[in-house]
Amino acid sequence: MFKNVIVLRMGMKIVKTAVALPLESFSNDDIIKKYELDSSSEWVVQMTGIESRGFFKNDQDFINACFSVFDSLKDVGFIDGIVVASSTSPYSFPGLSHIIHSKSGLPSIRLLDVNAACNGFMQALSVAHSWLEFEGLNRVLVIGADMMSKILDFKDRSTAFLFADAVGGVIVEKSDAVKTYWNHFNESINYEALVASDSIKMNGRAVFEKAVKVFEGMVLNLLDNSKLCADDINFIIPHQANYRIFKSLANRLKIDESKIPFLASNIGNTSAATIPVAINSLLEKEDFLNSKYILAGFGAGFSASAALFS
Repeated sequence: MFKNVIVLRMGMKIVKTAVALPLESFSNDDIIKKYELDSSSEWVVQMTGIESRGFFKNDQDFINACFSVFDSLKDVGFIDGIVVASSTSPYSFPGLSHIIHSKSGLPSIRLLDVNAACNGFMQALSVAHSWLEFEGLNRVLVIGADMMSKILDFKDRSTAFLFADAVGGVIVEKSDAVKTYWNHFNESINYEALVASDSIKMNGRAVFEKAVKVFEGMVLNLLDNSKLCADDINFIIPHQANYRIFKSLANRLKIDESKIPFLASNIGNTSAATIPVAINSLLEKEDFLNSKYILAGFGAGFSASAALFS
């Protein structure tokens, strides 16, 4: 199912990252006690790898976090475009990209919002790549921003412990030194396994099984088409949803788990924000941006995207 979806594109590199996390953090026990759930922190950690997470207090805190990420990244030079991935914006319109731009001081530039749930950041990154390659832009801000607490049913233990709030962003530029390969996968047959209207509903087993298979297929396809093997890759950063997905993927690819670091233990699944937040966390101890790495998103739909930077 992954044939003919590989694309070698003009090189693109991530040059800087920034995050804005909620100030207040809640442990598994906090959630259990407040919402009187029949669960235990040990069970949640065993099933997900998540120990705690943060929630923004209100919509304005969330918007301010978006502004904060822009402020942390604006010193890289002139930004030609802003793409924001979010499925929980406080407004139907205008988009978060326009709201951020309104406080940026920038002239008229390319602005776009993307809604692809947990695959949103990767879809937004692909849009930015197209702008750089085909539309003459030089530098694009890509943000993943979600306030998942707005659509959580805290009485549903299958989702209450998973999701959280965060904003993460990266600046991307053209690069002659980096080869960039893309792989996109979409399948609408089982879209009801992960869906949200007033609140999130998820068939955890179906999502888990699909995610592992799709991640493996995309990674192997990227490696095959780039003439690389798993040992050549320094890191694989999938959407930070569940530690067990990472463990299963490492087993299937026959690589050490350290190459697929789960960095959301104290952050939670922040949907479109997880990948930029994970990159930012990894940069604190690794020369990540100068390594060979794969980013991979997976979200409702089902929608999945992966990119290899080498």
